[in-house]
Amino acid sequence: MTPDDDRLLEAVAGLRTITPHSGWEKRVRARCHSEITARAGRQMRTDKHIVRRLSFVDVAALVALCVYLSALLQDAARLGGLS
Repeated sequence: MTPDDDRLLEAVAGLRTITPHSGWEKRVRARCHSEITARAGRQMRTDKHIVRRLSFVDVAALVALCVYLSALLQDAARLGGLS
């Protein structure tokens, strides 16, 4: 270590420590908790909305698949001479 480092460390050691005011700390903590709770509520509502949308998309895809398979089986039956 150099003498400059010693002077710097002595200057840092001479600084007073700052402790937050307890009222300020409680207000910040309360704001953080309320924001976390609000975000969690929004996330849950968003997740439920996505699940409903995916369910609708799944049902629509299933209906389209059934219509396609029905047409495919009708063509196969027609080509096979079953109808």
